[in-house]
Amino acid sequence: MQKIIFFAKEAGLTEADYKPHYYGPYSREVAANLLSLVAAGWIQEISEAWPNGSVFGERHRYTYRLTPTGQDALKKLVEGNDSAAEALRKIVRLCQQKTGLDFQMLSWAAKIHFLSNKRRELHSASDVAQEARKWGWEVREEDVPKVAGLLEELQSVKPSC
Repeated sequence: MQKIIFFAKEAGLTEADYKPHYYGPYSREVAANLLSLVAAGWIQEISEAWPNGSVFGERHRYTYRLTPTGQDALKKLVEGNDSAAEALRKIVRLCQQKTGLDFQMLSWAAKIHFLSNKRRELHSASDVAQEARKWGWEVREEDVPKVAGLLEELQSVKPSC
């Protein structure tokens, strides 16, 4: 969820503040709002445990789904804002098509995009991997092409005014 909202922010759909974090760009504001939406019953939080840890060493992964109440609320929220709603749908659709919503690939994509915004002179996969290490991130050269298509297509997502 953090990465999808990060890409929505980059498209101008929200103003969430993101900072570098081990798993990629992270927003405390987004995390707090997610907890509020879970508490309100609009979003269901699903925790998945990994006894041996994931590739990032974490032992839990959280996924989120809109509840029926959340779906109704979302319909009301997007009424009259078709452009932003369509842009968000496109972001989710692209992430689904290009990564299958794989958390590891979305993390790589968000990290690479974040780094590219900070340092425009990153011209190669090697440059990206080297810069990622400076932030304490593990992005291998071979990870860059895996998400390049997603990042290229996300550049075109903007709400029409």
